[in-house]
Amino acid sequence: NYDLIVTTEGDSITCFIDSITNTLIFFEMKIRGNWIHTQIEKNSIVAYKQDVINKKKVNFGSPTSYINQENNKDDSIIENPYVHRYLFMPTAFALDKHKRYYSTFYFMIHDLHYGFSDKLSLCFGTSTYLFPYYIMPQFSFPINEKSAVAIGDLLLIYPWVDVYAGNLVYALYTRGTKSNNFSIGAGLWSTNKNYISETGHKAAFALSGQTKLSNNTYLVTENFAFQINVRATARKFTGDPNVEIDEHFTQLNEILFGMTGFRFISKKKPFRSWQIGILYAFLHENRETPIEYSSPDWDIVRFGDSENHFFAFPIISYSRKFGKR
Repeated sequence: NYDLIVTTEGDSITCFIDSITNTLIFFEMKIRGNWIHTQIEKNSIVAYKQDVINKKKVNFGSPTSYINQENNKDDSIIENPYVHRYLFMPTAFALDKHKRYYSTFYFMIHDLHYGFSDKLSLCFGTSTYLFPYYIMPQFSFPINEKSAVAIGDLLLIYPWVDVYAGNLVYALYTRGTKSNNFSIGAGLWSTNKNYISETGHKAAFALSGQTKLSNNTYLVTENFAFQINVRATARKFTGDPNVEIDEHFTQLNEILFGMTGFRFISKKKPFRSWQIGILYAFLHENRETPIEYSSPDWDIVRFGDSENHFFAFPIISYSRKFGKR
């Protein structure tokens, strides 16, 4: 079988890999009908695999070693260049050293992801208005070719009139191949505002995955579960109908939140992709009335008529991966 090298320019090269160093891959490929020895920088490739291309199945543009992807029937040889991330949530597979990744949601939220090493990466994001912003460092540790663990931190800051800050310390486990994998995660969320979430810690959980539908199409999903303290209002009128008393209290609610959609990778430029899907949230509202507001004089302001609320709307994002320094 042939070996495979996939470059950041979208070229898939059938070859025989001779040796691999920290920065270079030495290999033999066909050029103008002749097999020659050459080399390529690791920063110029998306992925490489050895002994993966069946000579009887692959179609490549003779007399070179470049695969004709439109005529290629062996889907297994084209790898996912976005293995390090789902839609927003990262996987435990690391972003390679010196690789850079840009994404935008609705062209309003933008973030940059950079691999400082094969284990450490940093993501920084903000909106078009430069607030709020978030910083997310992550350390990844491979277990074997099909599994990895990671630890990270997500710091969110809203620097407006009254500064809001939240922090999530998390751990991830990812299992699978670059094309088909899932991740489970758990973390502790804390914030400085008790009307959103108590000062202290709240547990959060995540379950995400992606699967390959074709060479250039993936089904991607990420889902989160957590609890928050939501501010509620007790209202009472005394004497004159125009005199109103409002008092506030917090109640613990449960939220399931997620995004599911399709990733469409450009056939000519695999480091560019569009993501289209649905963003959804399910909120279970605690409707227990505190004893101090249980008399008929008090009216609790509720969010709608039901204790269960579901929201969904479309989401679109664009991603670009840069392979060179």
